[in-house]
Amino acid sequence: MALTDRELIDAAVSASGQSPKVFAIYVISRDEKTVRRWRKGTSPIPPVARKWLARWLALRPRDRDRFISLFVPADSRQAD
Repeated sequence: MALTDRELIDAAVSASGQSPKVFAIYVISRDEKTVRRWRKGTSPIPPVARKWLARWLALRPRDRDRFISLFVPADSRQAD
């Protein structure tokens, strides 16, 4: 069973260990408001973004952590 848009974005943000704002800006390069609308269900996630988020969730946790360490500035990261 496929995840709903809300389930998908919530799972992706949670898997990142980052705040929704940090996830939006640094992980998926989207405006924070766009991700907020996806999470509220007021705007659908585009197919290409759904595919990217599904791939993000399919990564091993250590690979997601590596991505975070490479692309999220240290002063913006959430503490583990």
